[in-house]
Amino acid sequence: MIYRPRPGARPISQGGDSMFRKVLIGGAAAMTAVLALSACSTSLTVSKSTVEEKIKSSLGPQISAPIESVSCPQDLKGEVGATMDCTMAVSGQDHTVRVTVTTVEGSNVNFDMKTV
Repeated sequence: MIYRPRPGARPISQGGDSMFRKVLIGGAAAMTAVLALSACSTSLTVSKSTVEEKIKSSLGPQISAPIESVSCPQDLKGEVGATMDCTMAVSGQDHTVRVTVTTVEGSNVNFDMKTV
């Protein structure tokens, strides 16, 4: 995963919510993850705990404050276009992270994640 700031983006600064406006909400840190899916009779899913860990490991290095917690409501459906909103707590504030499945290749799912 490669982080490329959008043209004209200002550097990340310490200080709570302003950091998110500059890096995450501005769309500069939309991340793509590839995870193996688990088969459940006729549907494929990625467990919510796996999605939560991927959010921490992918977005954590992009911000200057530690991620306190991540919580997703359910498993992510392995269907292109499927979305799920998770909650990420940073510096005592909750932020919504939208996870969207972009492609499914065999038993792998690719998805983007970004704050909304």
